[in-house]
Amino acid sequence: MIQKAKITLLGIDDELKNDESSIYTTEIKSSYFPVPPAVAPAVGTLIDGVRFGMEAVAFTTRKNTKRYRFNMNTYFNNLKLSSKSKIVIESICIPNVMSESFIQSKCVNNIVLKMKGINNTCIWDSSTKGKGGSIIFTTPILLNTQAVGTAGSAGTQPDQVAVASKPRLNSDNNGYLFINPSPNYLYNYPIGDEFLRNGILEFELVFDVGNCWRNVNAEVNQFTFVPQTLDINTDKNDLEAFMISMIVMDEEDEDSIYNDKKLLNKINKLLLDKINR
Repeated sequence: MIQKAKITLLGIDDELKNDESSIYTTEIKSSYFPVPPAVAPAVGTLIDGVRFGMEAVAFTTRKNTKRYRFNMNTYFNNLKLSSKSKIVIESICIPNVMSESFIQSKCVNNIVLKMKGINNTCIWDSSTKGKGGSIIFTTPILLNTQAVGTAGSAGTQPDQVAVASKPRLNSDNNGYLFINPSPNYLYNYPIGDEFLRNGILEFELVFDVGNCWRNVNAEVNQFTFVPQTLDINTDKNDLEAFMISMIVMDEEDEDSIYNDKKLLNKINKLLLDKINR
């Protein structure tokens, strides 16, 4: 097979980045979904001498999904693909989403990337079970402790210590950059000859959104968990860090001649007509 096209998509060019409806809820079986009821920290669960409550929030179900849409218009209209064509992930950047208030990641566990239009006949995963958009990539949340501070005063979340006096946990967007080490074997998916026909590519990033934590009373070791959700306004900068580059692979053009039954039938008919004259 040979390379027929290269596609690079950047989150800053997402057509839906200002569309509130592009952030919504995907039901997942995580223990963080949906939001648990509020519990006062003084009567919260006691773990190793520390009590953890659950703070009340205005939502009961977390928004955990961001849809991206990219319109290539008619750029690939003249690109001919066979039914054996496939698309390969060359590189990808999956963003982490930070809470600006708590200087913590909103996310836990794994981030899932789905792509619409992929032939999922031979693709199965435990979440979608072969229905809807196919999962083409997953990655865990990456946390990194950095000894970097910003100006702040005592009382700054989450532990009431001046921000300038403490390291920032995951303070920057430690998203995940992946480069495919073996494109011929890894992360390649069948697409068929109609895949690029409408010129639109859509993706879904599904986050396992969890809780940030607040130090309520350090003297008696009381904390509360604060449930988080995705927000089109406060999370826009992080979500724009999404990037994916893909390669479209297909058979060499000359091979398609011998697989085109209609063309072969026409050639055979012309040859037979010539012999029978």
